[in-house]
Parts: sequence; C-alpha cells; structure tokens
Amino acid sequence: MPLNAYMPQIVVEPKDSLVINPVRIFGNNFKPESTVTIVASVFSKLENISFFSFAHIIISSDGSFDLSKTESLGGTYTGVHQMGLFWSMIKEPNSINRLQCADPSIPLEYEFKVYYSHVNTFVDKKLVCATNATRHILTKDVSRKFIKYGRIRGILFCPPGNGPFPAVITLYGGTKKQLPIQDVSAILVNNGYVSLALAYFNVDDLPKVYGNLDIEYFEEAVVFLQNLPVVNKSSIGVYGISKGGSVALAMASFLPQIKSVVSMNGSLHSIGGDTKYNGVTIPKLVHKDETYYKVSKYDTIVSSFIYAKIPLNDQSLIPFERSKSHILFVVSLDDSSVNVEHYLKILNNKISSAKTNNFKVITCDGMGHLVDAPYMPVCFCAPSVEYPEIFVEYGGRNIQAHALSQIKVWKHVIDFFDSSLKIPLSSL
Repeated sequence: MPLNAYMPQIVVEPKDSLVINPVRIFGNNFKPESTVTIVASVFSKLENISFFSFAHIIISSDGSFDLSKTESLGGTYTGVHQMGLFWSMIKEPNSINRLQCADPSIPLEYEFKVYYSHVNTFVDKKLVCATNATRHILTKDVSRKFIKYGRIRGILFCPPGNGPFPAVITLYGGTKKQLPIQDVSAILVNNGYVSLALAYFNVDDLPKVYGNLDIEYFEEAVVFLQNLPVVNKSSIGVYGISKGGSVALAMASFLPQIKSVVSMNGSLHSIGGDTKYNGVTIPKLVHKDETYYKVSKYDTIVSSFIYAKIPLNDQSLIPFERSKSHILFVVSLDDSSVNVEHYLKILNNKISSAKTNNFKVITCDGMGHLVDAPYMPVCFCAPSVEYPEIFVEYGGRNIQAHALSQIKVWKHVIDFFDSSLKIPLSSL
C-alpha cells in the first residue's frame, strides 16, 4: 500500500462537475477528534475573480469528516451544509463583487486546503493536505455563439441534437464586459433548452444605458428563435430578473407568442423610460419625491422607501394581467430595492383583476434582489447600472438565509418552465 494512503487527505467527488450540481467533500486519516479548518478558494485572473470560504470542523473519532454530515462550528457558514463552502464564499478585496463569467465556456477552478486547529487567517500556517476540483458552467457539447442579426444582439445557446427544443430568452438588468449576462442561459441549455441571452443595452451598437423600450425589438428576437429549425416555435418563454423582469412582463403583455415567463424580482412598472409597442405607450415610473435614495449604514444606496409611495393603479404599471402567458413571480422578502410589502400589494391587486389563473407567486425568506445560480456566492450590493461609482444595497446580507433560498428557488424555476414549455415527444 502506498505511503500516502495513511496520510491525511481531502477528497472532492466528482472532481469535475457542473456548477449547478452538488459535490461531496470528505476526508480521512486525520488525528481523531482534532480541530481543523477547511479553506476553499476560486480564482480567475481573466475574469478578475478571487473568492474564498472556510469552515471550522471537528474530525470524528475514526479520523474522518464528511461535509454532508459534519457540522461547521464557525467560518463563513455554520451548521451542516454539504455545499456550504461554495455558497458562503466571500470576495477578496480586489475581486469583482459578483461571481459571474463573461465566458462561461471556461470552467472555474477551485482549490481546497486543510489546516489543523480553528484559524481565521491562513498565511504562514502549516498545510496538512490539499486538492482541487473543476466546476463547469456549460456542458462540453453545448454550442454558444454571438448573434448579430438585424437589430438583435445576444448570445445563443443550443443543446446537442436536432430538437425541436423549447426556447427561453433571458434578460438581466445589467451586462458583463459589454456582453449580456449568460448565467441563466447556461443553466437552461444544460437542462435541454435553446436559450438566447438577449442584450438591450451596452452591447455592440445598442444604447449604452437603457431608456425607452421598444417591445418590437424583443418581438424580433422571438421571431428569430421561432425561425430556428432546432426550436419548437410554440414553446417560447422568457426569464427576466430586476429590470429584465419588467421587460419580460411587458413582452407577455403584448406578444401572444410568449407562452411562459419567470419574473425574478422584476419591476411591475416601466422604469428608466417609457415602454412602447405598436403605438401604445406605458409611461415611465416618475418618482414624485425629490429624494431618490437614502444611504445605509454600509455606505450603500437604498431606494426601497420610494416604492411605498407608488399608487396601486399608477399609470406606469405593466398590464401583464391581460396576458394569457403562464407567469411565475419570484419575490425576495429581503429585497432592499423595493418596499416588498407594497410590491406584493400591487402584485396581488393586479392578479386579482386578471381573467386567467395562470399566475403563481413564490416568496423567498431571507433572499435579496440579486439571485444567482444555486451554490454560487451571494451578492448583496453591486455598482449601479447608471452610476457605476455608487454601490446599491440589494439585500440578502444574511448570506446563509439568502443562499439556501437561492438553491430552492431554482428547482421551482426549472419545474415551471418544464411544465409550461416542454411538450411530450408523443404530441409533436
């Protein structure tokens, strides 16, 4: 038997995995009942990513540990959480705030180290053992290409095979290195969807910031997808988060081709500009208070107090209640960008006036405005889209509460799209 068979070791299984899938982290051959610190880190110079996490644990009497069973007594998370080292990661001082990649075809490389005793700093500490693991954002057989077709700018993801597949347009309220954010499109294509990460500002020749919205632009994107041979043209959905959620609701309001929508903390109003389609204009939300924001104790900007002053029947509201689309509203109860209580009052008021029962609302305890893929680190503040030097408070500072809700919500999202867009092969 090799000598290292008796040495302490940490193991990650599987060593290669998708970021949306859990892995098992365990170890053996440690001093029985000793205290150790496990440190995880991920680094990418290209993406300016540098995050880390750590857990204080006690080795069992047989010299082993398994993070699916072993409690963390301190560090960046506490309790028994198999994937705690991933979702509890915090950024290093010079890293970007949010772990998002401009090129999701490049996997994330993680490193795991173990030190004896419970420590909070790791410089000059004697390393006991280490390992690494690779987490892929995309499966290897997925195709991905930049689309410049007519006015449309975006990135198209296609699963392997001839289809026809359901298709989902994904919309964010921001961009990444002058490209549309691709995280949700990556999740969807890995689950058998064609997905278009659609840009509507700050990409190529599009406007640098969002203003008035022309829904006919988004209609062109729908037609583009419907004309692809690999797409089932009767199964088109939209996912939108933040400002993207507002756009998604407007698409459902005006475009009958949209079969289902997920609005993740999406505004119910036309924000940042008017929303226009075929001669109809929804005027932008106008703040009647001269004070647009407050400064939090963290020196971040909070705007939730403004939302409480909006009338229930404000003319800037998106008329989604007339849509025949299936719509899932995901509402984070710790969202600092809106007054959640008033938001839910407006939402429920509009749903009650609808002539269909196609709408579903899910509320998520502890979750903030910015929702990322399961097991990814929590981002509770980020630069303003309009003023990058200003950081906006988005909620979710209880990282553990946000992360656990973030994990659960993705099952709801995938199940919703599966039930509303995927058609049994026998009916095709």
